[in-house]
Amino acid sequence: MTTSEKIMVIMKERGVTFYALAAKVGMSDSGLKNSLRNNTLKISNLKNICTALQIDFKLMISYEFEETPTELQILISVINAQRQEIERLKSQFETK
Repeated sequence: MTTSEKIMVIMKERGVTFYALAAKVGMSDSGLKNSLRNNTLKISNLKNICTALQIDFKLMISYEFEETPTELQILISVINAQRQEIERLKSQFETK
Protein backbone atom coordinates (compact mmCIF):
# COMPACT_ATOMS: atom_id res chain seq x y z
CA MET A 1 0.00 0.00 0.00
CA THR A 2 1.39 3.39 -0.94
CA THR A 3 1.69 6.33 1.40
CA SER A 4 -1.10 8.07 -0.51
CA GLU A 5 -3.39 5.07 -0.08
CA LYS A 6 -2.63 4.98 3.64
CA ILE A 7 -3.45 8.67 3.96
CA MET A 8 -6.78 8.15 2.24
CA VAL A 9 -7.59 5.19 4.52
CA ILE A 10 -6.78 7.26 7.60
CA MET A 11 -8.85 10.16 6.25
CA LYS A 12 -11.80 7.82 5.73
CA GLU A 13 -11.43 6.25 9.19
CA ARG A 14 -11.34 9.68 10.82
CA GLY A 15 -14.03 11.26 8.65
CA VAL A 16 -11.65 13.90 7.27
CA THR A 17 -12.66 15.35 3.91
CA PHE A 18 -10.27 16.33 1.14
CA TYR A 19 -11.51 19.90 1.49
CA ALA A 20 -10.80 20.03 5.25
CA LEU A 21 -7.37 18.43 4.94
CA ALA A 22 -6.41 20.59 1.96
CA ALA A 23 -7.35 23.72 3.93
CA LYS A 24 -5.15 22.62 6.84
CA VAL A 25 -2.12 22.00 4.62
CA GLY A 26 -2.52 24.98 2.30
CA MET A 27 -3.48 23.08 -0.84
CA SER A 28 -6.57 23.12 -3.01
CA ASP A 29 -8.78 20.08 -2.57
CA SER A 30 -8.35 19.19 -6.26
CA GLY A 31 -4.56 19.50 -5.92
CA LEU A 32 -4.61 17.25 -2.87
CA LYS A 33 -6.85 14.68 -4.61
CA ASN A 34 -4.61 14.64 -7.69
CA SER A 35 -1.42 14.32 -5.64
CA LEU A 36 -2.88 11.44 -3.64
CA ARG A 37 -4.42 9.75 -6.67
CA ASN A 38 -1.14 9.92 -8.59
CA ASN A 39 1.02 9.31 -5.50
CA THR A 40 3.00 12.47 -6.30
CA LEU A 41 3.00 14.30 -2.98
CA LYS A 42 5.92 16.60 -2.28
CA ILE A 43 7.75 15.76 0.93
CA SER A 44 6.80 19.14 2.41
CA ASN A 45 3.11 18.48 1.70
CA LEU A 46 3.38 14.97 3.12
CA LYS A 47 4.89 16.37 6.32
CA ASN A 48 2.09 18.92 6.57
CA ILE A 49 -0.52 16.22 5.98
CA CYS A 50 0.99 14.05 8.69
CA THR A 51 0.96 17.00 11.08
CA ALA A 52 -2.66 17.80 10.23
CA LEU A 53 -3.69 14.16 10.73
CA GLN A 54 -1.50 13.87 13.84
CA ILE A 55 0.54 11.07 12.35
CA ASP A 56 4.27 10.75 12.85
CA PHE A 57 5.95 11.44 9.51
CA LYS A 58 8.70 8.88 10.09
CA LEU A 59 6.13 6.25 10.98
CA MET A 60 4.14 7.00 7.84
CA ILE A 61 7.06 6.70 5.44
CA SER A 62 8.54 3.68 7.24
CA TYR A 63 5.53 1.65 6.13
CA GLU A 64 5.85 2.48 2.43
CA PHE A 65 6.72 -1.13 1.66
CA GLU A 66 4.52 -2.73 4.30
CA GLU A 67 0.83 -2.94 5.01
CA THR A 68 -1.29 -0.15 6.43
CA PRO A 69 -0.23 0.85 9.94
CA THR A 70 -2.27 -0.89 12.61
CA GLU A 71 -4.61 1.03 14.86
CA LEU A 72 -2.04 0.72 17.66
CA GLN A 73 0.70 2.19 15.46
CA ILE A 74 -1.58 5.07 14.46
CA LEU A 75 -2.48 5.64 18.11
CA ILE A 76 1.20 5.72 19.03
CA SER A 77 1.88 8.27 16.31
CA VAL A 78 -1.01 10.43 17.57
CA ILE A 79 0.36 10.23 21.12
CA ASN A 80 3.84 11.18 19.89
CA ALA A 81 2.44 14.14 17.96
CA GLN A 82 0.55 15.27 21.06
CA ARG A 83 3.69 14.96 23.17
CA GLN A 84 5.55 17.14 20.69
CA GLU A 85 2.75 19.71 20.83
CA ILE A 86 2.82 19.69 24.65
CA GLU A 87 6.58 20.24 24.61
CA ARG A 88 6.19 23.08 22.11
CA LEU A 89 3.55 24.74 24.27
CA LYS A 90 5.63 24.26 27.42
CA SER A 91 8.59 25.93 25.77
CA GLN A 92 6.39 28.86 24.72
CA PHE A 93 5.18 29.39 28.27
CA GLU A 94 8.67 29.01 29.73
CA THR A 95 9.98 31.84 27.54
CA LYS A 96 7.25 34.23 28.76
